[in-house]
Amino acid sequence: MEPQPNAIKKGLYGSFFLIALFGTMSTFKSDFFWLVCLGLFTLLMRTIYLIYLSESFTAIAVHSFTGLFSSFLLMNTSVIYLIAKSEYGASTTDALSWAMIPALLMLVSFLFIYFTKSRSGQLSFETRDNKVYMVHGYVSTRNGNLLSGGVIVAGIAAMIVWHIELIIMVSIWIALSNLYLLYWNRDAIRILKKILTLEKKHNRSYTFEYIEQLREARSRWWLGRFLKWVISLSK
Repeated sequence: MEPQPNAIKKGLYGSFFLIALFGTMSTFKSDFFWLVCLGLFTLLMRTIYLIYLSESFTAIAVHSFTGLFSSFLLMNTSVIYLIAKSEYGASTTDALSWAMIPALLMLVSFLFIYFTKSRSGQLSFETRDNKVYMVHGYVSTRNGNLLSGGVIVAGIAAMIVWHIELIIMVSIWIALSNLYLLYWNRDAIRILKKILTLEKKHNRSYTFEYIEQLREARSRWWLGRFLKWVISLSK
């Protein structure tokens, strides 16, 4: 089983890479490409801060979920936008309208999960000593990981091969896969909502149960050591 610090690092960098890839591919020739580059630079700085400096459980968790679903959603909307523009000659406004359909589906699904309770009535975590402890047993993520990998491969293949019938089928499959991944993570989303509520109620910020492992890993990573050195100079 991979150590949690490495999983955090790979997950945050991975979601940034996907957002950068599909954001660049879909807007490379547009007039607002420079805005996309500015946004990606800001996102990269935020990602680096969370990986190497932040100790907030909710900050890293919220960014991880947002990055995961944003990258897959951007992949889907990019494909739909490019189809509408290049194959059907739609205007920019119409193409964006079509591209927003999967985004609206994701939003409605997320709001339903966010404002409903788990069937079990219990969320498997507890807080002690300002740390979040997950108390559930082992849950296999193999199917979720395979599906995520399939979504990534399908999205990249669709934009490279560019066969219209294949692209339409892939777009539908990606949209359905995104909804399933959201459902797969429904309890994790509800747990995060509960922790955010506790932080606000008690006016505190919770950290990870394995925070010592995270600090130790950051002391080994060269960028972590460099950032710590830069911060020490400013004091």
